[in-house]
Amino acid sequence: MKNKSLILSLLFLLCVSVLLCACGNPFAKKGQQDAQTELDMKTLEGVYSEVQAHRGVLQLSARDSQTVDVVINWPGSAFENAHWEMSGTYDADKQAIVYSDASLIEQTFDEQGTQTDRQISSNGTGSFAISGSNLLWTDDNAYIGSDPATFAYTMSLGDYMKNQQTAAATPTPTPTPEPTPLEEPVVETGTAVDGSVTAETPASPLDTSATPLEDNPTGAVAQPNVPGSPVVTKSPTDETVKPGGSCWFVAEHNGAQLARWRFISPEGQDMQYDEAGKLFPNMQILQGEYSHMKLVNIPADLDGWRVYCRYSNKAGSIDTKTATIHVTADGNPGVNGAAGAPTVTKSPTDETVKPGGTCYFNAKHTGAQLARWHFVSPDGQTDVQYDEAAKLFPDLVIKNGEYDTMQLKNIQSDLDGWRVYCRFSNKAGAVDSGMATITVKADTTA
Repeated sequence: MKNKSLILSLLFLLCVSVLLCACGNPFAKKGQQDAQTELDMKTLEGVYSEVQAHRGVLQLSARDSQTVDVVINWPGSAFENAHWEMSGTYDADKQAIVYSDASLIEQTFDEQGTQTDRQISSNGTGSFAISGSNLLWTDDNAYIGSDPATFAYTMSLGDYMKNQQTAAATPTPTPTPEPTPLEEPVVETGTAVDGSVTAETPASPLDTSATPLEDNPTGAVAQPNVPGSPVVTKSPTDETVKPGGSCWFVAEHNGAQLARWRFISPEGQDMQYDEAGKLFPNMQILQGEYSHMKLVNIPADLDGWRVYCRYSNKAGSIDTKTATIHVTADGNPGVNGAAGAPTVTKSPTDETVKPGGTCYFNAKHTGAQLARWHFVSPDGQTDVQYDEAAKLFPDLVIKNGEYDTMQLKNIQSDLDGWRVYCRFSNKAGAVDSGMATITVKADTTA
């Protein structure tokens, strides 16, 4: 009898547990809805929280048994928010809610709380796969990164609205940006024709929470590269054009959801591409929100301005290095003014290698009789010709230091952060190419 009573008690507890799970989980109905082939969208209504970055909040409300409205808010900071709105229909074969009308709005707020909306995209497509009590969001525009974002059921819509009303009734202090330091560090930005290094104070972007990147000596700053945030794989290079000319600036990344090109004036004012467009109304800025940006009808007044691309995703943001715009009468960079002096037609690009690795640096010219590669230390205090650099790095093998293509072999970690450029000369004068940075690290995939 005791054993029979124990068995009956266990069966009773098991039944109670099943009932509690079914009541607490909006998905646990009708035997998981026969593998969710007959899932009623009304059982999914509620608020879901993103489980990785803990920033995104998803509100799902049902129009009918098969159609839902979804609103997602994903704050990037106290001053910006990504806002999605879409409607979707349940696809039994995919066991997912599929949408094709997503609208993405960038919401920004000033210190007084005034909101400004900016349309980023419309008619976006994607889906919410149903996995237990979670929704796995895949956006075809890759605005949320390459992996699905997972949202876990948190509360009912009614409870969420009550919480929102309570929060709205409680006054909150206006967020105050961190103070800007009175003094900014001086960083090098380039090399003059005579080999001297020019310097200027980098401008702080509008995001006052940003911190300087260690590998970004040319003035752009960004939030720290936290796990999951984008990685810059290519920064733009300097461009030289004639007044009224056109040029491209190219950057590349891994893992970004959004791209924004920014401009820095010679005085250090930092602004987004659309604000720069207002200052130069006759210039066309094409694809300011893509990795490849084109400038058309460039005015002479843009000479000395710099550009960089800011990549961001749900985990954070990072900036490329800056590239300088040179506007000259003949479209040639850095000529020392002497008639018949060489001109640079291509500058070398940055290279990243493993310790002990090999890389090439290539520059091109017209009219030069001699070429000499130079090495510049990370702090800019040392500028030496390639043969002198060989003495500083005896294990380094430097080949073709007097040609337009130089090869470095057995590169050691001590060379990390050094820069190189090529000096072209003839009887009339000399000119230097732009600089390229050597990055040495064990993992060259990031």
